[in-house]
Amino acid sequence: MRDRKTAPSHRCLIPIVSWLVPLAAVAAPLAAAEEGPHKEPVVYVSLSETARQVTIRSDGAFRVGRWGTHLPPTRVPAGESWSFAAESGGIVIADGQGHSRGAFSERIFVFPEAPKGVLSLDGARYRGEIILSPLGSKMRVINALGLEDYLKGVLPAEIGRLKEDGLAALKAQAVAARSYTLYQMVARPLGEFDLWPDVADQVYQGFDGEDPLCDEAVDATRGIVALYKGRIIRANYSSTCGGRAASASAVWPDETSLPYLRAREDRRGGADFCAKAPHYRWEEDWDCGELYDVVRKNLWRGVAELEGKDPGTVTRMKILDRTPSGRVGRLAVWTDSGRYVVRGDKVRWVLRRTGGGPLRSAYLGALKQETRDGRCRLVLRGAGYGHGVGMCQTGAIEMSRQGYDFTEILGHYYRGVTLAKIYNGERAQTPSAQEQRLPGAERGTLIGALRRDAKAVPIFEIGMSGELDSPRSRW
Repeated sequence: MRDRKTAPSHRCLIPIVSWLVPLAAVAAPLAAAEEGPHKEPVVYVSLSETARQVTIRSDGAFRVGRWGTHLPPTRVPAGESWSFAAESGGIVIADGQGHSRGAFSERIFVFPEAPKGVLSLDGARYRGEIILSPLGSKMRVINALGLEDYLKGVLPAEIGRLKEDGLAALKAQAVAARSYTLYQMVARPLGEFDLWPDVADQVYQGFDGEDPLCDEAVDATRGIVALYKGRIIRANYSSTCGGRAASASAVWPDETSLPYLRAREDRRGGADFCAKAPHYRWEEDWDCGELYDVVRKNLWRGVAELEGKDPGTVTRMKILDRTPSGRVGRLAVWTDSGRYVVRGDKVRWVLRRTGGGPLRSAYLGALKQETRDGRCRLVLRGAGYGHGVGMCQTGAIEMSRQGYDFTEILGHYYRGVTLAKIYNGERAQTPSAQEQRLPGAERGTLIGALRRDAKAVPIFEIGMSGELDSPRSRW
């Protein structure tokens, strides 16, 4: 659903500044406003929970310290590699000559001396700092870095490397990803890290995933988030909605409904915005005897009580109802041990493709039996790729190509939102600069203020170009 940073060009800044409104003209600020404009937060991303050994180096000098000891970090010369191995609840450190530097029970932090330096972790490069936390015989590996640098690693991985005509879509993606990140940092219990580096949150690829146009989009929208009634939204997004976006509560039935994430058509008068996407429409087929075996093996993914158990032979399946967007709402599965119901997006994790991955979406037609090359096949036709909630990325790209700006794109996919810039150009201190305080203390004043009162204080509000017309139903 990530990471680098260069100074914004004047070409990027001028359009943003021209839309800004003085703070006095917007709603009253939070109780935390006396702290002044907040700085860019620091985000903590768990790169691994199971590392046994890692090697860290840098083209410039870097330092290695022990969390909470307040001892001066050890300086490591440029180009030298140090290894860190998990052992008996601690971390064993060896320098570039293979000499042991000791075994330590504390968390270890590593940071480049140069402010914009880059660390290489087992060959993959990251901005910011690396934190190693003992987890028994393994280590948790965390990348702590400024939110804007993190986003520059997210955009290419999530929406792709686009041409200039996709810049508005990249800006919309930057605002959506920034909003999603801050929402999760505030909503989740405070711990050692904030986000996962994959589809559980947002795909993050570090410094090696940078792209110049994506960087430009992040810089041009720096600090801008989407708000609903003053609160930062959970700006979900997926690859392709198939012509109809889904409501969050329908896709994830156990969650509270979010009014800005609701079912709607992905069009404005003409063709669906995502109609040119590779997976706008798709087809999957199985041998007639294969699909029920697939469901039997994966039914636990949609029915928690079956984890680690064999539900027995599948004898029948039926779509019980559909959501307002047309996706499968509930799928009933009968086995020789009983009847089970799979709800929402979990349907595609149970009806898996022949290659083993989940179905592209739960936006499905009827399952049909056909004869192909003399063989009995079960054929399923569907639409879209992903959960379908929030922004449709391929639709956003087409909107950009048609000349819509990023505010119009965001207004189309997140109904009723406003945009605001909520932090200034400075960055909160990273762990090494704060004498290694307890987890969470170094994320910045913005996160603390939002945790006290979930409403965001705008430095500036940004004029929306106007919501698109209400869609007309065609389903």
